[in-house]
Amino acid sequence: PLAALVAQSAVVRGASPCLGAAVGWQFARADLTASPRLIACRGDFRNQTLTATTDALGLELRLAKAWDVPVVTVDLAVGLGAELLQERFVTRGVAPTRTSLAGHLDVGGGMSTALGERWTAGLELAAQTHFFSVEAQAGDRRLTARFSVRALVAIGAWL
Repeated sequence: PLAALVAQSAVVRGASPCLGAAVGWQFARADLTASPRLIACRGDFRNQTLTATTDALGLELRLAKAWDVPVVTVDLAVGLGAELLQERFVTRGVAPTRTSLAGHLDVGGGMSTALGERWTAGLELAAQTHFFSVEAQAGDRRLTARFSVRALVAIGAWL
């Protein structure tokens, strides 16, 4: 099992980073490590007329090839995820809460080190492309892709 703190750069220009946590599991083999995870984070956006809060709840799978070098293990990874996004607004006008689905593809790397025989600590960095629907003021929707960077600091245990 693993638990982690997560920081992801804003997907929308002018928004705050999405800060949160992750829990998951690592299945390590000699040739590949698979890590399914549940990730949650919150970010916000403010301008002169609107304040918005976005909550993201995601499920993802990270696949990595790792190499043991002295003291640390380094890896290269790809990932695939799906997210449930909920945006809440405070404004002078009417802006109902919006719920939508998104997906992301990741490429990145990481490093970890043993903390005794059973515990590990790790750091990951991933470049992500997020795919989601954007609603214009006129009400029409279009699919868009946005780039972000996510950092993850984890502690895990080998069972």
